Amino acid sequence: MDRLAKVDQTLRDNRALSTVVTENPIIRTYLDKARTAASDGKKVEFDDAIDKYHQMLSFTKPDYRIP
Repeated sequence: MDRLAKVDQTLRDNRALSTVVTENPIIRTYLDKARTAASDGKKVEFDDAIDKYHQMLSFTKPDYRIP
């Protein structure tokens, strides 16, 4: 599930984006769900959570490009 690795790397590289995610409980919840699903090997749940994460992030920070 390398999509999560790309998200995590982007958050490490972009402090402003990391702050947006940290301060927004909805975005953080979806990212946490994605991490949990990834660690449990649940691909469908992971894909759904990561897609919702990107969707919420695009509403909050429209200039963010999905990795």
